[in-house]
Amino acid sequence: TIPLDQIGPWLRRNRVMDASELNNSAYIVAQDERALISGPGDRVFARGPFPDGERTYGIYRVGEHYVDPVTSEYLGYQVIDIGTTKLLSSNRDDVTEHEVTRITEEVRMGDRLLPYEERVLDATFHPQAPEQDIEGIMIGVDGGLDQIAQFSIVTIKRGKRDGLQIGHVLAVYQVGRNVFDKVWETNVRLPYTRAGLAMVFDSYEKVSYAIVLKTTRPIKVMDVVKNP
Repeated sequence: TIPLDQIGPWLRRNRVMDASELNNSAYIVAQDERALISGPGDRVFARGPFPDGERTYGIYRVGEHYVDPVTSEYLGYQVIDIGTTKLLSSNRDDVTEHEVTRITEEVRMGDRLLPYEERVLDATFHPQAPEQDIEGIMIGVDGGLDQIAQFSIVTIKRGKRDGLQIGHVLAVYQVGRNVFDKVWETNVRLPYTRAGLAMVFDSYEKVSYAIVLKTTRPIKVMDVVKNP
């Protein structure tokens, strides 16, 4: 069974952006009457590009900075939805006035504004194995913990460029630990041990989000996912 009640809120609240997208997005530059935080009904002022015809904007806060733990390659930024605004007016200096209409957290200066995107969960998944060989690492888990349980949402260091797509099912492997071989008097690494299954439900260029559907052994961040 795929727990849609776990996936839906995550999809609505999270997305991944690259540095250029983030740096070129609009942001809140001031709040009404010099307030430090804002809530529904308050006015905020934003600066940056505002596409013609767009009236509703999502308010996003930068979260995790995803980096490949092996190669140190930059993978993207997690941005978290914290509310919406309604565009009220603009001026020729590209500063716009907005009314905050919804929040999940207090709005702060520096939060980003993006054209609002209604992310509706497609309840029809077609679980299948990837068509090409995939081997990745779980580099994060929702909540910032280290241990991963059934129905945890994890970030995988593989994405569209690697052939990973929504619905792909991956086996989770516990990374083998180093042990001391008393006969040869050397350290040796034990092989991977299969420990569960995960399904990708959201994929970006360099990373994907997956939900752990089954666990048979303890798993944690930095364990491996591969073709089942």
